[in-house]
Amino acid sequence: MTYSGDMNAFMAALVVFLTTLFGNPFGPADGVMAPASPFASYATVTAQVVEVIDGDTLNVRVNASSEIVRVRYIGIDTPEPYREGIPECGSAAATKANEALLQTGEISLVPGRELFDPYGRLLAYVYVDTLFINETLIQDGFARTMMIAPNQDFSTRFKEIERDAERARKGNWDTCR
Repeated sequence: MTYSGDMNAFMAALVVFLTTLFGNPFGPADGVMAPASPFASYATVTAQVVEVIDGDTLNVRVNASSEIVRVRYIGIDTPEPYREGIPECGSAAATKANEALLQTGEISLVPGRELFDPYGRLLAYVYVDTLFINETLIQDGFARTMMIAPNQDFSTRFKEIERDAERARKGNWDTCR
């Protein structure tokens, strides 16, 4: 993806801003113990949903900013609606489930240890009030686990929830067998 000069400047400023807010995106330095809670050293950011892209990606405005930030959910993967022009089985259902969970419009983002993916998307755990959206999409059968280091804080928990959803044939586990 290529950005104009203004977008490059914005992305650089965003990285500096988020690093300032959340500290070292690569976790604790060698020899330093990680905090007991995976969120203890990360600030929660309030955002307004602008657009749901698919089951695990959305656009938001952070802290009433005029800039839009693309967010990719940490730890999950949903079927792609755009793969080679043909939607994967369950992509529409995953997108619809994500939209329903986010309908209040206001969310909380908790960034991961690594802040951005190779596509420039902010990597985050997403909450609506106390509802953990990443986990709920797995629990309801619309997402699978996808753990990429260093953002693996919930890997064991997510895998257990995924197994339960598959056994119960929830969501896409039933329709996309």
